[in-house]
Amino acid sequence: MHLLPFLPSPTLHKSFKHQSHNQLPRCNFKTLKSSLSPPQPSRRAFLSALSLLPVALLPATPSTSQARCLPERAAKQVLHHPNYPDHWPYTAADFRRFDETSDDQFYASPRITRHIDRAAVDSLRAFYQTTLLPGKSDVLDLCSSVESYMPTNWPSRKSVTGLGMNTVELQQNPALTAYVVRDLNKNPKLPFEDAAFDLVCCAMSIDYLTHPRQIVSEVARVLRKHGTVAFSFSDRVFATKAIALWMSSGDEDHIYTVASYFHYTPSLSNVDVVDLSPRRRGSCAGDPLYVVTARRA
Repeated sequence: MHLLPFLPSPTLHKSFKHQSHNQLPRCNFKTLKSSLSPPQPSRRAFLSALSLLPVALLPATPSTSQARCLPERAAKQVLHHPNYPDHWPYTAADFRRFDETSDDQFYASPRITRHIDRAAVDSLRAFYQTTLLPGKSDVLDLCSSVESYMPTNWPSRKSVTGLGMNTVELQQNPALTAYVVRDLNKNPKLPFEDAAFDLVCCAMSIDYLTHPRQIVSEVARVLRKHGTVAFSFSDRVFATKAIALWMSSGDEDHIYTVASYFHYTPSLSNVDVVDLSPRRRGSCAGDPLYVVTARRA
């Protein structure tokens, strides 16, 4: 598997076997009119299918495939000495996608989809509730859809604004108090005032953004002093819409890449990663899940 030349160590990029499991049952939520469908396939499953099938035969709807999470403490090791290049190392080719048609078409119909399995959802919800949300009053949920992985209320909460691609999805999201429909791949400018939010989240969507440098710069602009940005991601994708940089690399590289987006934004600091992958007795018990965070200086 290809290792990006500027990554810090050849030992970081590993290829893990994946094990198939039965399709997850649909998960019903009392607050939603529609059930969430099972998660989309992992990046590794898509690449395997791509090598075996003509493109026309690839599945158009999400399916489920178990992906292996990193060994414990491996995520932290990626950012121990990240050795970032002096200048932004990415090119336009890194942000190309298999399907370059307008995202407006792809998201025209609601995608009531669960992006990670239930164990990973529970892990992310717990992290939001215990770590990210306490003390935060105004939250921006970037690339929002039907599920924001956060409670509908907490003591300091004032507003939760979702920015996403589909009105129906955003209307069904019980966590939101307001929403904006915008394609960030067409217009990476955020339609909010400076210092409007304490926390900016982006869950399972950074792999689709073709202008991450501009978007993260905008995130820093709308964050208040000492505000937090948190981008979470797994190995599951709408594969034809994920950027080449994501599809050609593994979990360690994804951590490094997202952290580098924050690193090259001067007003962000204290970049860190948390491994939220569900584990049972030390073994992976669900989808891999990582959150890269930073603070507004």
